[in-house]
Amino acid sequence: MKKIVIHIFRFFGLYAFAINMENKIITLFSKSERRAFYRQFIKSGDLCFDVGANIGNRTVIFLELGAKVIAIEPQKKCYEKLIKRFGNKIELVKKGLGEKESVEKLYVSELSAISSFSKEHIDVMKEDRFKGTNWNSSVDIEMTTLDALLDKYGTPVFCKIDVEGYEYDVFKGLSKPLKTLSLEYIVPENLQVLTNCINHLNKLGNIECNYSFAEKMNLSLSTWISGKEMLNYIQTKEFIDTSWGDIYVRFV
Repeated sequence: MKKIVIHIFRFFGLYAFAINMENKIITLFSKSERRAFYRQFIKSGDLCFDVGANIGNRTVIFLELGAKVIAIEPQKKCYEKLIKRFGNKIELVKKGLGEKESVEKLYVSELSAISSFSKEHIDVMKEDRFKGTNWNSSVDIEMTTLDALLDKYGTPVFCKIDVEGYEYDVFKGLSKPLKTLSLEYIVPENLQVLTNCINHLNKLGNIECNYSFAEKMNLSLSTWISGKEMLNYIQTKEFIDTSWGDIYVRFV
């Protein structure tokens, strides 16, 4: 049923609206479900990175699990909301993450959750999934790297990455294995980006993968599979039909 609804919203150019409403509903009603899901990765005292924190819907769960949270969010309005919401409970980094320290343009959407550093990603999304959505402005953002964050804060037990098509650029700035991470996927549009990400992580160490589609708070595969197996699996109709969600990767 959920997949049918997603396709209906896509047909009428309302997919961005659907995601926004779904996130609001989840924020209101499913915090206990989220806590239960992330508890398998995070325990009290663990260090977590929230890359692309937006307004903190994941940050709040990590805090409730007792984690120390480093939230990375370059959008001014989101950054201000994070300060108001969490104050000194978290460490805020008002930068983007990429391949190197530089200044890059962030293309800002009317829906903050889909602002992106990737013009290519936006152009593809405008054709179908986010038809009718506008990215009306851009702003220059100071960039840093995952490696720089590791040097400053240490290696996180869990790192969540949600950067709207810019995931591979983020991983280009990582030269060492993490412990466990998640990265958002959108398919079929960003299948090559996802492939590049998994290939990069495979080069950093032995990995096992799983995934959760949309905001379904459970892992879809009954067992974790190797990075090579995941590269094959993401090409299948079964996976592509999930449309969007998060890939989970652990280094073993």
